[in-house]
Amino acid sequence: MTYTVRGADRLTVRDVSFQIGPRESFGLVGESGCGKTTMALAIVRYLARNGRVSKGSITVAEPGRRGAGHEHALRELRARTISMVYQEPGRALNPSIRVGRQLAEVFEIAGLSRSEAAEPAEESLRTVQINDPGRVLQAYPHQLSGGMLQRVVIAMALATQPAAAHPGRADDRPRRHRRGGDPRAGRRRCGRSSAPRCCSSATTSR
Repeated sequence: MTYTVRGADRLTVRDVSFQIGPRESFGLVGESGCGKTTMALAIVRYLARNGRVSKGSITVAEPGRRGAGHEHALRELRARTISMVYQEPGRALNPSIRVGRQLAEVFEIAGLSRSEAAEPAEESLRTVQINDPGRVLQAYPHQLSGGMLQRVVIAMALATQPAAAHPGRADDRPRRHRRGGDPRAGRRRCGRSSAPRCCSSATTSR
């Protein structure tokens, strides 16, 4: 990956090659600033305007189907094929809208009516081991813990059954272990992949 800064091209990520199959998880581990998130952003074509894949290619889901393309193709890619779970889930949610409305909107974009989207929205929270989905759906983002918000965003990412999802690192691990739930179970049941996980050198992926 290359960024153009003040008229000069600066190579930021190089010599990276990997392939992720169905139901596989892939952990990308390295020091802070080494390019883990940049790689994930490149896969879904969220790089800044001055960034580009300067050599090689990125293919998602099918041979010949790439992350680049016109606006309609990009919307389809992000809506139906690949999802991203950001490291700070609170920033991915609108603080003025209830969680249930935001989660249901994902299903509405996929084609369901507003009334039809309510049931799968609640079920998606059960998939990520939220024990009281009704309460969470009625809550505003600031009323939930960081770990709970992470689960909500994971549920949103998996809602339309993408081929791959990019999990962050701000999940509530102690809470998950106490409740005995594992958000990865939903990914395994749905046959999805986890594409590269952003981990610091001190945080390993299981």
